[in-house]
Amino acid sequence: MKAFVEAVEAHDDRLRALCFQMVGDSDDVSDLLQESYLKAYKALPSFRGESSLSTWLYRIVFRTCVDHLRSTKRRPTCSTDELPEPQDPAPQPSELTERFGTLGKALASLPVEQRAAVFLVDAAEFGYAEAADVLGEAVGTVASRVARARGSLRAALRRSDTDGEL
Repeated sequence: MKAFVEAVEAHDDRLRALCFQMVGDSDDVSDLLQESYLKAYKALPSFRGESSLSTWLYRIVFRTCVDHLRSTKRRPTCSTDELPEPQDPAPQPSELTERFGTLGKALASLPVEQRAAVFLVDAAEFGYAEAADVLGEAVGTVASRVARARGSLRAALRRSDTDGEL
């Protein structure tokens, strides 16, 4: 139990950022994380240790977000106009999206599978194998999604430089 609480506390910011990148709605993030943590707590006795506890938590959050997106049948969006002010000194996902403006819009325009893969590899600094474990995909699939996402992001940023906006 102590390891579970420590893992949740140690990874909450990154799990929150993953959730925000997937659903794009800061109002849903806290609810989805609470639901994910409850699922993880209930499933703790069945944790087999085949992956690290943190990878297991990322996978639960990822699956909860995917289920939410499927149930609402909406494409995730990210509007920097409606982002709330951060309430503590640690940068919140919404603040990071606002800081990066064009990059945040480009990330929001990616398909959710590419966005999750590039977030885990580039922002959360997971290796491809660990990201594949979180996403439940083959390593090659994750590498391909990351490559496509990076290409799309580069193209969007180039367009932004030449057009003045995304």
